[in-house]
Amino acid sequence: MKKRLQYPLFTFLMTVFCLGFASDGWGQTSFTAVYTFGATGDVASFDYNGASIDGVVMGPIVKAGVTSVASTGNFRANNWPGGAINASDTFTGTVDLGKYIGLTMAAASGYVFTVTSVNFGIGRSATGTRQAQWRGSADSFGSIINNYTSLNAGLTNNAGVLTNPDANSSWTGNVLVFDTSYEGIATSVGLRLYLFNSEAATGTAGLQGNITITGTYELVTSDPILITNSNTISNLNYIENNGPSVSQTFNLSGFNIDGIEVTLTLPATPHFEISTDDINFSDNITISAYNGTATPIYTRLKAGLAINTYAEAITISGGGATDITVSLSGAVQAEPVLGWQIDTTNTQYTIDFDTTVNGVNEGQYAGTGFTPTPAEGQLNSNAFATTGMSEGFSDFGDTKITGDFARGNSLGGVTTGGFYSFEVTTGNHAFGFQSTAADFITGSMTLRLQNQTGNPIETLRLSYTIYVRNDQERSSIINFSYSADNTNFTQQPLLETSSPLTADGTPQWVAHTYTVLVGLETIADGDFYYLRWHIADNGGSGSRDEFAIDDIKLTANPNDLVFSQSGNLAFPIYHLNGSLQSGDNILALDGAIDFNFGNMEFGNITVNPGATVVFTNNLALSGDVVNNGNLLFISNETTTAQLDAVPINSKILGNVVIQRYLPARRAFRFLSSAVTTTGS
Repeated sequence: MKKRLQYPLFTFLMTVFCLGFASDGWGQTSFTAVYTFGATGDVASFDYNGASIDGVVMGPIVKAGVTSVASTGNFRANNWPGGAINASDTFTGTVDLGKYIGLTMAAASGYVFTVTSVNFGIGRSATGTRQAQWRGSADSFGSIINNYTSLNAGLTNNAGVLTNPDANSSWTGNVLVFDTSYEGIATSVGLRLYLFNSEAATGTAGLQGNITITGTYELVTSDPILITNSNTISNLNYIENNGPSVSQTFNLSGFNIDGIEVTLTLPATPHFEISTDDINFSDNITISAYNGTATPIYTRLKAGLAINTYAEAITISGGGATDITVSLSGAVQAEPVLGWQIDTTNTQYTIDFDTTVNGVNEGQYAGTGFTPTPAEGQLNSNAFATTGMSEGFSDFGDTKITGDFARGNSLGGVTTGGFYSFEVTTGNHAFGFQSTAADFITGSMTLRLQNQTGNPIETLRLSYTIYVRNDQERSSIINFSYSADNTNFTQQPLLETSSPLTADGTPQWVAHTYTVLVGLETIADGDFYYLRWHIADNGGSGSRDEFAIDDIKLTANPNDLVFSQSGNLAFPIYHLNGSLQSGDNILALDGAIDFNFGNMEFGNITVNPGATVVFTNNLALSGDVVNNGNLLFISNETTTAQLDAVPINSKILGNVVIQRYLPARRAFRFLSSAVTTTGS
């Protein structure tokens, strides 16, 4: 009878059958299977990437019922069952059998195997899980496995339930061994790590570092068998117009093969291709007089395909053995979004760190780090780069989701250095940071934007809010700068925000909002531009205050120039070639602005309720004035502001205050109206 090597689908729910097969003289062979996560562990299903094992087919390791998160070198998730609170070892939660990290191992056709041990580590963020346990498919995951031969000193074991400290840390070097229920397996085995009692849904936890499974296998048949070390090859992906994909490989081998030819065949008009040398690829391969020697087979997704997902299978036949298949999957993907996408001119775009912005953040920022593929609560590293932390810098496209780069949520009052999501008002989160002697004494956050408007951008209207929580006796200062090349930055000293030297008695978040127009040579369509906030010490001693950035608002090529909006405005205004232009339209939303730097020539002037606009010199008007706030022409001992003669079609709506300075001496004054119908 011919036997199949592989099972078309590995499932954690398969029952384990323990059979007493004779070895027929082949004997047992030890194996070690290692899943190495590297920088690719932020997936729900991670294919086995260790050494091939003749007698055992290692299935993917999966995150079930939870949300995958990135953690370099690890395999983590959030949304674990809750039940823990900060700084307490009292737990109220229970294990959820639908939420776990698990893997399946299957016997290759004609083999039986035994699972001996699993070597693993546990890691968590500051609000991740506090407890974990292993279960297996021998009893349908009904009971906890509690046979530890090695346990990290930081963990405690109570009947197989492992409890870790309340710390943003990890505990590796744990070895769990298995009893006779996991010997002589002819079908499959499932192993699951259940984590529970997290402090917050956003808290991350999972496997820390690689996971290693050891055991033995033996051949128990004399029938011809074709074997592959994997029956699934996935992630054969590439960006559109950049194919083919990078090739991946699996090993083909066999036992009791009669020496006739073996063929590897793809479906008609396939989207994949195969090779034996990773150079010459085709739709089909024939191996003449095959004797079962291990042979690498390379496969990749063909070049020139449209954006889509693709799935096919290689059928392997011959040698007197039953046919086997290897499933292939891959995708042609669109060019990734790189930064804050500005698609339309004269339209305000906002980053408020509470709602998703394409290319910038996913959901409300939760202080869980930077990654090019952000999960809920993370920032997109294609938009943000940072410097100044003791754990290094984060460049565009990096993955930084632990330690200094992911300090989590806070209302303020923290002492550990790093990046936080500070809740500056109820429900309002901002991108925040705490400087310490080791972190962010001098540092920066750079935001990258991309012009996707289809036209050159010549002017940016930008506003943002800096929140300061002055709880320490040391001052820090934040400044703003901008650049077309991410190297040469133009700094604007008048946009500095500093915290006081003396701490507030009752610290609270205080907002400082700025608006500025940045005049540019030009940002061509498709080009990038960079906005940077830089922090440094500014005197005093002791610990440092907390800061946060929020409500970053940007308009490309605005029709109106907003000079005041909920706070301060920097001068000089940067616009086009560096100065205000004749005919510019002025919109004062609120706050106060004083045009005290020379004669002005404007088009339309709109003053909203609550706003004040003051002219110290002459104003030439080519459009209309709509004043619903305060419009004032100043007179003093050196100069008197005036409105020049206006065009015949211009209208002035609302009250205007025009001053006339009178020197302090005794005399009669004869004053006439400051405004006539024909002059000024």
